[in-house]
Amino acid sequence: TEMSATINAANFLMLSVFGIAAVGYLLGRITIKGISLGTAGVFVIALIYGAFSGTHFNSKFVIEEINYASQALKIIENLGLVFFVTSVGFIAGPNFFKNMKHNFKSYVLLGVVIILSGGITAVLCLLVGRAIEAGQPGYDPNQLTAMISGLLAGSLTSTPAFSATKEAVAAQYQDAVTVGYGIAYLFGVIGVVLFVQLMPRVVHADLDEERRKITHVETGDVAKFKGKLLEFDDFGFTPFAVAAVFGILLGSVKFFNFFSLTTTGGALLVSLVFGHFGHIGRADLMPSKKVLETFRELGLMVFLIGAGVSGGMSFVRYFKPIYFVYGIFMTLLPMVVGYIVAKHVLKMNHRRHDPHARPRHAHPCRRHEQRRLRLRRDLPHRPDRRRSRLAAACTAVLTRRCMTEKTPAGFSGGRVLYLGIRTGSSRFPCRRSASARA
Repeated sequence: TEMSATINAANFLMLSVFGIAAVGYLLGRITIKGISLGTAGVFVIALIYGAFSGTHFNSKFVIEEINYASQALKIIENLGLVFFVTSVGFIAGPNFFKNMKHNFKSYVLLGVVIILSGGITAVLCLLVGRAIEAGQPGYDPNQLTAMISGLLAGSLTSTPAFSATKEAVAAQYQDAVTVGYGIAYLFGVIGVVLFVQLMPRVVHADLDEERRKITHVETGDVAKFKGKLLEFDDFGFTPFAVAAVFGILLGSVKFFNFFSLTTTGGALLVSLVFGHFGHIGRADLMPSKKVLETFRELGLMVFLIGAGVSGGMSFVRYFKPIYFVYGIFMTLLPMVVGYIVAKHVLKMNHRRHDPHARPRHAHPCRRHEQRRLRLRRDLPHRPDRRRSRLAAACTAVLTRRCMTEKTPAGFSGGRVLYLGIRTGSSRFPCRRSASARA
């Protein structure tokens, strides 16, 4: 009987996971005015499933009057988390340390500003919540703190923060963290998308120019090795598993008896190091890119299912409309503060779109060429004799200016460019750099 109950519970768990994944991805594909939930659709369906089928789900995991449903969901959640975080570390590793070296101050300062502004907003919401809920029946300050922590993780759409928060609070408050994460996550996704889409229009940013900047950013790569690397398997499962093992062990260590990296931090740190070096001697440490992308998506999906079903069982008990308002503030304020600091303190400004503006480092000859084009448009409307004298005079003046003006920094001598105004059979050359011509 026990064996039969265990098999049925395992089958039911797999049926639930894959059913939620199928429906969740269908929901995530729905796009309204360019906004879609993506993988977050899985989390929404998991919350709904837990809220409406939680009792039936729990009944499937009762063995000898002991309910193992929470442990089963915890295994699903942690397995997905390890897959997700380790994949992210491997993907980011080749560029992470290089980018930190070149942009350390900007990245760290901006990250600290966003985290601090989000934390301050969370503290203010906590104080307001305590003032409102104090004295109400069933009020628990620790439960409210767990709820606000989940709201903060959801508003910033940070899966690692969500996992770390669940590990930091007591077991009886983990469902409150999950519910808070679910409440704020939806607006966290939608709010970020709207902010990113609307802010460039408000400040009249030249998006084409910004895209070109991103495209031409130097991309990192795994350290090159002259010779053939030894691959443990065709897909790189072996180094992935080794990084996960070392990450879990590192996350289990407590420093000074109160601080630990947790599974999330340990797996992320170890996989970043593996991704950065790429190999040890002749041993290849990098899984294939396709494997990493698949594991990342698979891990996020499985993690959200495990956390969502667990939180959905307590969603109705914990939910209050005011929590959604808290989540909105925790989403918007860090983005606004971060944007202001990035633009005015770090000078990471958008380029304003001006179709008539001269490029910053354009050669002076380009200005004269523009004047020449305007003159050519005006010449047909002038008498022939006057037009001939004007063409000769203007061409000589423009040529002299082009040949005498200093070349800006960053441009060296280049090829000869003809202005294109004819006087007789001759052309008047203007020298500028090949770089400026391009």
